Amino acid sequence: MIAPESQIKAGVFGSLVTKETIRRKVAARVAQYQGAWDSWFSSCFEPVVERIDLSVLSWEAVLTVLPNTEETSRIREFYSLCLEFNPPRIQRTV
Repeated sequence: MIAPESQIKAGVFGSLVTKETIRRKVAARVAQYQGAWDSWFSSCFEPVVERIDLSVLSWEAVLTVLPNTEETSRIREFYSLCLEFNPPRIQRTV
C-alpha cells in the first residue's frame, strides 16, 4: 500500500494491512454471496494471500527514488498539490 508518510507514522492504518485482516474482510464479503464465491475464495484468493508480501510504503519514499525526469517532476508536483489542497486527515485505527 502507498500512503502519505504522515499517516503511516501516525498509525492510521494500524492492523488494516495484514494478511489476516484482509482475509477476514474478503471472507465476509464472499459470505454475502451465499456460497457462490466459496470455491474462488479457497482455490484462488487464499493461495494468493498466503504468497504475497504486504507492506506500507510512503509516497515520499517512492517519489525520492524515481529518476529526475520531466514526467517524474510532474508526478512530484501533483503530489505536492494533493498535500496542499487535500491534506491527510490523521485518524488512528483500532
